[in-house]
Amino acid sequence: MTSPHDLLSDPHWFSVKLDAGAQTLTFMRTSRQALSEDPFLDQRFIPQGADMATLPFADLAQIAPTSPPSLNWIFHTAFCCSTLMARAMDVPGHSLALKEPGVLLDLANARRMASQTGMTSDAFTKLT
Repeated sequence: MTSPHDLLSDPHWFSVKLDAGAQTLTFMRTSRQALSEDPFLDQRFIPQGADMATLPFADLAQIAPTSPPSLNWIFHTAFCCSTLMARAMDVPGHSLALKEPGVLLDLANARRMASQTGMTSDAFTKLT
């Protein structure tokens, strides 16, 4: 099994599912090329027999950096040729466009359903 520290320090592990009820985050080992080429990074992205690892939130919180790296994000929710835009903005070595990552929907649903899953606002804050 991959240790939490090794998993988070290896860019080949991509988070694919958040389970608020179980308080776990599931990762899949993949490549930058696969992330770049696939139009949907949700359950359709996960191939049968993929190398997966699931970690409890508590393990992740213990090894999270105290000062996160500086990142730049562009989020959008419009139907505007976004796949074409994402491909144009995806430049290896400079930027990576993630198209419809399902884990973000899981995170939004976790926040929306927090009272029903037993997830405290403190636990949610640690995730984000």
